[in-house]
Amino acid sequence: MSQLNTIDFSNEASSGVKNIKSHIKERISYVIPISYAEDESGIPVLVYEFDDWSGEANIAFGIYFIGLRSNKTYVTCITVSNDENELISLESTEFNNRRAFKVSEATDGENIVSASIKVNFNNVKVDHPGIYEVEAILIDSQTRQILSKNSSFFDIKPSGMVRDEFRESR
Repeated sequence: MSQLNTIDFSNEASSGVKNIKSHIKERISYVIPISYAEDESGIPVLVYEFDDWSGEANIAFGIYFIGLRSNKTYVTCITVSNDENELISLESTEFNNRRAFKVSEATDGENIVSASIKVNFNNVKVDHPGIYEVEAILIDSQTRQILSKNSSFFDIKPSGMVRDEFRESR
């Protein structure tokens, strides 16, 4: 019969937690297109379809972060483009695509927190329907060092549009 050994982790556990915390990196977990709304909702969308195609779109993105430090200020930047068009550039003066934010302390006192923000863009000029990439960048506001980048893809098109490249040839 084997004997169960007990080990006192009280000192190791506290030092282990400190070591773990020092290795946690601030990252963008993911950035996704979400339904455009003035409220805080954020239902993911894959395709923005517009009944009345006017060449402009209201689009929104959710950016989800992990490993952020409480009471620290960060900057996030968003770009939207595809191979042919740049809808929102990094140097945009038309859109507020650079946002500074300060992370609040967690209610449980944790100093490493997860957070998210929602960013709406109104009247984005979309000359051509297509598949676009949204890229989010996380920057340390003090050092200006890029901490993380992440991206995802979505489609913008008029309702009912079927592209020839997606039709099956028979």
